[in-house]
Amino acid sequence: MARSAVGTVIRRSSRSVGVILAALVSVAFGFLPLFAGPGYEQALVAGIVLPSIAAICAALDLSKAEGEEGPVSAASRPLRGLAYGLLIAFVAWIIAMLHGVRAQACAMGEGTLFFLLTAGTGIVLGGTWGGVASFFASGARRRKLAAVLFALSLPWASIALSVARYYDSPIIFAYDPFVGYFSGTLYDTIIDPGVQLYTHRLGSLGWLLFALTGLAGAEYHRRKLMPNRALPIAVRWMLAGLSATGAAIGLFVFVRGENLGHRASTAFVVKSLGITKSGPRCDVVAPKTEPSEYVDLLLPDCETSLARVEKFMGARGPARITAFFFRDAAQKKRYMGAFNTYVAKPWRAQVYIQGTQYPHPVLGHELAHVVAGSFGHGPFRIAGTLGGFLPDPGLIEGIAEAASPHDDEVTDLAWSRAMLDLNLLPAPSRLFSLGFLADASQKSYTVAGAFIAFVGDRYGMEKVRRWYGGESLPSVLGKTMTELDAEFRAHLLTLTVSDETREHARARFERPGVFGRKCPHVVDALRKEADECKDSARYEEAIANYGRVLSQDENDFLSRLSRATLEQRYVSRSEGRAELERIAGGTRFSRPVRDRANEAIADGEYLEGEFESAARRYDTLAASSLDEDFARTVEVKREAALHSEMRPLVSAILFGEGRRQPNPTVYGIEIGKAPRTALTLYLEGRQLVTRGYHARALATFDELGKTPLPTRRLARETLRLEAVAACAERDRARVAKLTERARTDPSFSPDSGKKRGLLAYLDSCIP
Repeated sequence: MARSAVGTVIRRSSRSVGVILAALVSVAFGFLPLFAGPGYEQALVAGIVLPSIAAICAALDLSKAEGEEGPVSAASRPLRGLAYGLLIAFVAWIIAMLHGVRAQACAMGEGTLFFLLTAGTGIVLGGTWGGVASFFASGARRRKLAAVLFALSLPWASIALSVARYYDSPIIFAYDPFVGYFSGTLYDTIIDPGVQLYTHRLGSLGWLLFALTGLAGAEYHRRKLMPNRALPIAVRWMLAGLSATGAAIGLFVFVRGENLGHRASTAFVVKSLGITKSGPRCDVVAPKTEPSEYVDLLLPDCETSLARVEKFMGARGPARITAFFFRDAAQKKRYMGAFNTYVAKPWRAQVYIQGTQYPHPVLGHELAHVVAGSFGHGPFRIAGTLGGFLPDPGLIEGIAEAASPHDDEVTDLAWSRAMLDLNLLPAPSRLFSLGFLADASQKSYTVAGAFIAFVGDRYGMEKVRRWYGGESLPSVLGKTMTELDAEFRAHLLTLTVSDETREHARARFERPGVFGRKCPHVVDALRKEADECKDSARYEEAIANYGRVLSQDENDFLSRLSRATLEQRYVSRSEGRAELERIAGGTRFSRPVRDRANEAIADGEYLEGEFESAARRYDTLAASSLDEDFARTVEVKREAALHSEMRPLVSAILFGEGRRQPNPTVYGIEIGKAPRTALTLYLEGRQLVTRGYHARALATFDELGKTPLPTRRLARETLRLEAVAACAERDRARVAKLTERARTDPSFSPDSGKKRGLLAYLDSCIP
């Protein structure tokens, strides 16, 4: 009697402890902004922690010495463990919902469905496995310890398998029976596991069916008889059939995991993409759907970018590097997990990139990660503490940014000076720690790149390499981080930046990172849907979706701008124009947003035939903008507004016709019909370079050289385009002439980032 009472207390205690632990975990993490309410982050933490808790509590509660219970109760252990899992999953969901109500979280219905398919199912599986573990531990001498070890074995082994796949294959995502789904990157805010999650959970249900029925059959065969009567043969066959069916489903999903999108090996990705080209140091893997003229340029782009990065770092990377080029973000997500984020794996000497344009804008940055792996440490060949297991993202991204900076007109150092003036410059303790991830990526990358470039320039890259490899700053430089930061800030104060630069910096770097935004996954998914509607000419749907974005985040100014622009052109010119005027004159909007609103107003005037008014507005924008691409486009529109013979061509390229988007066929026809002015030749050369007709582009630029372009920006861009075409054609003589022109071109400012980037490209573009 006393023994039975003690057993009951222990069972209730185990159940209570499990519920309390689950509640504490859910309550604690729910106070973080992104974890308030059911959704991806909340489900990720719950899926990592709670299945193990459910398994342990179920195993301890249900673990009995052999002979304590009859075969029916023993066979029911997985089912009773499942009940434990359901209870703990319910507690976690209720607390997440309460946090969501407190924080006014977005889309809690969709978040609940995601939780049910990921962590919720994983917790139930954990409890079920705990029941199975209790069966295996029931005959052990120290059955409580055995129950705990058995309970932890499968959830932890599953996570270990996901980590091993991350380490030994291209993938960064994970479909895990207990965790559910891990997207693999912190910068992609659009989390969409796709149909793969459903097929993965089909496998989970198969194994669940196998556990619930298989153990009952095993128990019967072990004990042979029920207490009062034999188990009917029909029931035995039914249990065997259900068990076999569950195992077959689970095995099928596991074996076909690559084809179903649950994992991917290097060989599978190479075979799926279809094209492999090899050079002296680079192996390029590209999709067979891409035109051969694009793919042919990827290999020399990789070779020359690698040489450029190694020259900057003063180090040689791996003997061979593999660069995977995916057709688009969706294809990259399917095969390795990242959507809009580019990825490198230094320990595998591999980079993963979307797009096949030449030269690729981020290839050098990703290759820099791989080269840095030659002096990184730990199993991942990166910078960090604890032997490289705790990464230092500031050092990791900073050295890559410094080795391959973006060719903005404003350099990273100048942007950092503007941030210093605006009190936006992050402290080094935040920048060179996991705090790096708390800010928006554009801000963190820019300052880290400027800081590493400053240290490398002042003290030499050899010191930076030692710091990256794990040596402390005092041992490498004889200075603390505080002292080094003071030197960096003092250097920034010697730089001069304009008020326009500061105004653009405020807009560019003041936006919070993903952890500081409200409902980033919901908002960005809605904006993506709206953008897709706009691109496919479903303008009314796009307007409605932009409205849904603003209902979740009224400070999403780009969505407000896009909605007003579409309303002006396709729904009501007066209402759209009024909203654009409010944006253009509103003090709450950043300078770039106001500029875009003024451009949209000018576009409306242009399309309505008010060319003089549009030209004046375009001229004002071009005179003050720091964004070279934006200002150059505005200058082209201004030329068309001022010169009627250019309007059909520019309209075909930039505006489309009616509700139709711009079409290459139409503007190809218009280029052939337009007079051979400098602007026509520029637009023709640009299209030829963009589409890979480099030899023909060079002929066009030769013709253009006899006619001056109307603006300096257009002249600078023509020089860049001609450089791309000359490098693609391996025309060394022309590259030498273009290098001299770039050095002496007075249209570049002395500290122009574009000039530095162009000269660096010309210096190494031909292997």
